[in-house]
Amino acid sequence: MKKTIYSQNKHVLWRHTVESRTYSALNDTMHYDQNMVITYFVHATGSIAVEGNNTKICEGDLVLLNPHEFHRCVYDTNPRHERISIYIKPSIADGLSVSAKQLFSAFYDRPLGKANVIPAKILQELHIDRLLKEIHVPEGETPDLDFDVIFQCRIIELMVLLKKAVKLAAEQQNSKQENKTVARAIEYINQHLNEDLSTSTVAKYLFVDKSYFCRIFKQTTGATFYEYITQKRIDFAIQLIESGLSCTEACYKSGFGNYSSFYKYFKRYTENIPTKNKEKKNEFKKLAEK
Repeated sequence: MKKTIYSQNKHVLWRHTVESRTYSALNDTMHYDQNMVITYFVHATGSIAVEGNNTKICEGDLVLLNPHEFHRCVYDTNPRHERISIYIKPSIADGLSVSAKQLFSAFYDRPLGKANVIPAKILQELHIDRLLKEIHVPEGETPDLDFDVIFQCRIIELMVLLKKAVKLAAEQQNSKQENKTVARAIEYINQHLNEDLSTSTVAKYLFVDKSYFCRIFKQTTGATFYEYITQKRIDFAIQLIESGLSCTEACYKSGFGNYSSFYKYFKRYTENIPTKNKEKKNEFKKLAEK
């Protein structure tokens, strides 16, 4: 049995999910989210691979991801699975005295794939675990204007506390969890995304055998080398289109060799066609219905 309670406004979606049945371990595919995401593992364990770095998730831990971090989560089999997920748009910072960059430093002021998991101990020390449980809508009640104000204030307070939490988590991060070869490969890919990239090119840069590189890349990230690059390029193209470039310009500047391939993969990964004028789907509604 699955039970989901959620609340949302134009900036934030809060979702509380409880699985009261035993299910087999769930394996996500490699993907990225369009919003900043926080997931609090109330009763759940597993692991997450973010940009080539694998980290174990224990009960009471929190995972945070910015919109451009490719990740894959694997949940362990558990008789009771409970998590709180919060999806946040940068627009929540509109009208505040601080910029979005300052408010969301926990997401952006760290290297990709680093300090994504905040241990339960840090959450308890900063009282973040308590705050996460306060951000909710009582079941059966309709949120009013007062709740919406409180809801948004608590999210902003959470952002401030997470900035401190990330700093502490980064200091405690176990470097043994990283596959340094894959981490270096991903760093290289991110720096040369609009260039000709092949397994041979990257393997040569790393001074490793191509077959070995392909194998450990898939084992570490959950995606093949070309799946990872394609999704990265689509994400980059979306940013370019949002910055004002035409779809054709975004296609070539993000590293695609032709528009036909760009169109095909854009539609596959975004469930939409590349256009500047088409209205975006309500992603919050889609997430809430999952």
